[in-house]
Amino acid sequence: MQNKRKLKKKFILIIGIILLSIGTYLWSTLVSPTSFELNHQTFIHSSIPEGFDNFKIAFFSDLDLQTEKDLDYLEKCITKMNEAKCDMAIFGGDLFEGNQIFSEDRVVSILKSINVTQGKLAVLGENEIKGKTDHCIEILEKSGFEVLRNKAHYVYANEDRIVLAGLENSSQLDSLLSADMPQHFILSVIHQPDYFTEIQKSSSLLQLSGHSAGGIIQIPFMGGMIHFDGSKTYTSG
Repeated sequence: MQNKRKLKKKFILIIGIILLSIGTYLWSTLVSPTSFELNHQTFIHSSIPEGFDNFKIAFFSDLDLQTEKDLDYLEKCITKMNEAKCDMAIFGGDLFEGNQIFSEDRVVSILKSINVTQGKLAVLGENEIKGKTDHCIEILEKSGFEVLRNKAHYVYANEDRIVLAGLENSSQLDSLLSADMPQHFILSVIHQPDYFTEIQKSSSLLQLSGHSAGGIIQIPFMGGMIHFDGSKTYTSG
């Protein structure tokens, strides 16, 4: 009798593992790649000037485009982004998967359709840096983005200003700042989030990064399950 109970428990456990594996596979291959929602985060800090009250930044990253279906999906995402009426758009890197560039005119047309009032900025990811860097920069610039490669400059709103620094696999933020920049609120953008370990020691008060894909698979109370180089410490948040 006890052997039967043990077998039954093992059988139920095995079935549960199989169902969980199937569910995870179906979610990651069929549901997750085609699901999209805007994640709204509010950041409050005393050094942000009044002119930037309710200033909206649309940050998106890691498009990893591979097929025309990806472009169809991107169009839907951009439409939803435009509905949010953001002031600025920032792209966090990795435009094409493996830098296999395709349908360049259509990609430019879709990215051009991003409608913001205070400009579009971008940093590069490892796909661009390791591959067709100049070509990807050209595509982004044709799409209306200014590409920041280890560069800091001012962003203006209602006669107030903050500093935005676009970094590229480098944590040497303070060396990019002009003499008066540390007096202002500094927002840093870098593709890989684990640079926060160093950036938090600098003058930057907020960092935006992509790369981690949220750990690919999120399990409650455990977080992301897959950690890439550059996002082993910070997978989401």
